[in-house]
Amino acid sequence: MQSRQEILLGLSISLTGRFSAQGRQALDGLRLWQSYVNGRDGITLGQNGPRRVRVVFYDDQSLASLARENALRLLRQDRVDALFGPYSSGLTMTVAEVAHEQKRALWNHGGSSDEIFNRGWQHLVSTPTPASDYLRDLPRRLEQQAPALRKICIVHSTRGTFATHVARGVVQTAPSEYSVQLISYSALDVDVLLRELHASQPEIPCPGRELRAGDPDHAGAPALACLDSSGCRCGRRGPALL
Repeated sequence: MQSRQEILLGLSISLTGRFSAQGRQALDGLRLWQSYVNGRDGITLGQNGPRRVRVVFYDDQSLASLARENALRLLRQDRVDALFGPYSSGLTMTVAEVAHEQKRALWNHGGSSDEIFNRGWQHLVSTPTPASDYLRDLPRRLEQQAPALRKICIVHSTRGTFATHVARGVVQTAPSEYSVQLISYSALDVDVLLRELHASQPEIPCPGRELRAGDPDHAGAPALACLDSSGCRCGRRGPALL
């Protein structure tokens, strides 16, 4: 720890681009934490007196290349004492690699792909639930609440690794009497997806990720919303979890 009187914490965060909404929320939360801590005279480390904290941040524009540049800048130029992670599993992986290379602590609050947890990085502290656990309990809940239903269809994106691990968690825990089909896409085409769902005849269609405003896949949200409790527009009736 450096001899200065404040603790510097660095953050590469998405203030523009695909993850800007979540990035701004994360930054607001950290600013609130900074205000709370400093309002109580800071943090006491060891035998030293309390020290105020300051969060230094740069916009990565939702790009992995900029997230890496920002993390290196924070560590080498600003000489922060530790890093906070960005939002999204992909950006978190990028910054975690930098933290590992530089042997500096990274507090991960915004990345939950299992890939992050499986690397064995010693300088990583993670608070999110691994993605494979997100829907792991779904088959058991279905057994309790809809015992007659047996055919699950998981629709997930192949962009990054997060949604793939969400889907894998369902597959791993589904009882043998369940049929679990995976429908994946790299760029969402609603008409193609609905044709695949029609052919599959799922009783329980379920998304492997959320569709957000500003997301390239968000254009499909109105059509996917038809998969409600009254059945999808392809004619197959059954509860859905969208």
